[in-house]
Amino acid sequence: MLNAGITNEKKLFVTDENTAINLHSGALPVFSTPSMIAAMEGCCAESVEPFMESGATTVGIKLDVSH
Repeated sequence: MLNAGITNEKKLFVTDENTAINLHSGALPVFSTPSMIAAMEGCCAESVEPFMESGATTVGIKLDVSH
């Protein structure tokens, strides 16, 4: 069981690969929302990994994001 309050931090740079125009999620060369969400999910999974049983993983069930 996980305890509330686990934190983590991830820093990313905007590159051509993670822009809205490249991912077809917008028309500008800005950090895309899909890239932001993927980074959030990855950061969350990494933050709890040390506390999980071997072979266990996380599953997202809800997302409420403004970007």
